[in-house]
Amino acid sequence: MLHGCWNHPDVRRYLFDDYVVTQAMAQGLLDHCLAVQNDGLGLWMVSLRDEDTFIGCAGLNPVGIAAHYEPRLAGLLEPLVALDPQYWHGGYAREALRELLDYGFITLDRPTIAAVNDAPNLASERMLLKTGFSLLSQKPGPRHPLCTYTQDTPHWIGLRNTI
Repeated sequence: MLHGCWNHPDVRRYLFDDYVVTQAMAQGLLDHCLAVQNDGLGLWMVSLRDEDTFIGCAGLNPVGIAAHYEPRLAGLLEPLVALDPQYWHGGYAREALRELLDYGFITLDRPTIAAVNDAPNLASERMLLKTGFSLLSQKPGPRHPLCTYTQDTPHWIGLRNTI
């Protein structure tokens, strides 16, 4: 399921710089996610509420290759949301991203979370900005320019914990 989602041309275009996702690549990613699970990080399956319908995955992991292009991202966590394109434009990605942010800020008590998208991916840029990220930089990337973002703990997090 996951390999099929990642290998969909519209998903891999930006997530994997349009490389065909081999079984070995997918296994390597999953192995990395398993290696960080004791830190409360990794990858989770996304399904429709009250259904067993798999629609993609969401994860929170240390910033990877993007930190080579933008060193200020080193040590920060980065969310990832990858959904089957038939579920795009339904608010699911934004909902998954908000859950990841709540988890990162509240449960993991991180003061700042990073995000990265390829400059041509305007839908991802809009979602990041709508969920509170601020543009940090635009740097040359492996295939496209990379837009990097950060978000500090939102002011409402403290209010939520006291109510």
